Amino acid sequence: MTGTAVNPLLRAAYLAAKGYPVTLYVPWLPKQDQLLLFPRGLAFDKPAQQEAYSRWWLSNRANVEPPPSLRIRWYPANYEPGIGGIIQSGKIDLAALVPPEERDVAILEERELLAPPCRGPVPDTRPGGVCE
Repeated sequence: MTGTAVNPLLRAAYLAAKGYPVTLYVPWLPKQDQLLLFPRGLAFDKPAQQEAYSRWWLSNRANVEPPPSLRIRWYPANYEPGIGGIIQSGKIDLAALVPPEERDVAILEERELLAPPCRGPVPDTRPGGVCE
């Protein structure tokens, strides 16, 4: 694991280790995207397998014991080669996926992923907001 995968995972693990309840939202990629982006031979059939690998990686490669208070949740996403990035699938609003009891502080690695993609004037889910 490298780059933008490591930074949020380590941040979440360190906060959880300090006693904070933490939920890390991770994009769940289709197998064909995983094969393009993940190291050779590393692909997962289910989010639970990728979570187990992430927790193994924290313990064995980063020497950070993942605390039980670290929750990992998934949202459907796809790799977009034109922009070289991972974007949530469809018109999923990531902020709407977070249960109210888990809404406290958001640490955004790529803040543009918080709102659905904007393709013209459409209502924004934030109070009073319009995506243009």
